[in-house]
Order: sequence, then structure tokens, then C-alpha cells
Amino acid sequence: MVMAIKRTTDGQKVSGPLSAVLRHARTHAGLSQSELGERLAASQVSVSQWESGQHRPTDAVIRRWASECGGRVCWDSLTGLWTWSAARHCKIAVK
Repeated sequence: MVMAIKRTTDGQKVSGPLSAVLRHARTHAGLSQSELGERLAASQVSVSQWESGQHRPTDAVIRRWASECGGRVCWDSLTGLWTWSAARHCKIAVK
């Protein structure tokens, strides 16, 4: 099942499955997979696998990813969705 992401019109906040939220954060920051991989000390292949949902990054990588992309990634247990916010104002952070 593929879930659509929800985003604000300015792209400053997006919610959905983790892989889609991470991909949006990277593209919003104007980074290629290779560029982000270098910043995360990971390969482009790892970034691709995380964005495709083949593998899940660690919580530390998720926090660093969000920071490198100028925002914050949060999990909302009520909706079951991940949120990336460029404004860094999520109420619920990654564990």
C-alpha cells in the first residue's frame, strides 16, 4: 500500500511515511543523494535505500538527516505519520 504525503503549499511541512518524508526533506534542501550521504557519512546507495523504504535509518541518522536539511523529523503516534518541518517546531521528536 502506498500512502500519499500531505504538505503545506509552501513545502515547509510534510507528513507521510518515513521514506517519503526523508526524500522531501532532502529535495527541499536542494541536496542530491550523494551530497546528503557525504554529510551523513553514508553512501548514496544507503540514502537511496532509506528513501525507497528498503531499509530504515537509525534514529540518530534520522535526526542528523533532518538537521542537515534544515528542519526536524517527528513521529506522531496518534496519526501514525512522520512529519518533517522546516520551521523546526514539531511537538513530538524521534525517540
